[in-house]
Amino acid sequence: MTSQKIKAIVRGIAKATLLMAVALVVTVWILLSRKVVQVSLGEGRECSWQLNQWYSGRCILSCYEHGIRKGFVRTAKGLVEWPIAAFPGLLPNTVIVIHELDNTIAVFTIDLTNSDPKAVPPPASLSTTVLFSNFKVRACTQAEVGYAKEYISQVPSLCQSTFPLNDCNANPEALKRGLLRAVDMGTIPNEQRTGDFHYDAQPQIPPEN
Repeated sequence: MTSQKIKAIVRGIAKATLLMAVALVVTVWILLSRKVVQVSLGEGRECSWQLNQWYSGRCILSCYEHGIRKGFVRTAKGLVEWPIAAFPGLLPNTVIVIHELDNTIAVFTIDLTNSDPKAVPPPASLSTTVLFSNFKVRACTQAEVGYAKEYISQVPSLCQSTFPLNDCNANPEALKRGLLRAVDMGTIPNEQRTGDFHYDAQPQIPPEN
């Protein structure tokens, strides 16, 4: 076999490998872009959270009233940073979010009562998670933390509320346990945890009293 044939074979293999890599990236991008959480707030109000907005690659929660977008919230997204779940809050026009970071968990509330097109700055303790918001973002209250746990425990299917990368119907009880643990990790400081309930992850924003 001549050196030219060998080079041609190598080039062919390289091109095929490149095409496969591109196809894999496109496939993953499409799969991530299909991950959407729907939060219905009643009376024509709803929010749609895209883990990976296909044209921007950003993690965006858009909120609508009778089909008109009233504003959005953009949060951090990385290899270990994205929302775990979002569901209707305890108070009207609020959404509770569980957001996972590398070594912290953020559990916070988005208040959709009023919006500002120029943005509403998040609390300093959430500035690395909430990158932009048209709405007020704040710590959950203790009552909202209790509500979040009750909601997770009682809702039969949480598929509409979560961003699992696998089939959330496969083991719903394990999913609930994981979400409840995430709420605790995001609201109970390490020094207050008892027994074997001890994790490295810390609350990014402790709940309000």
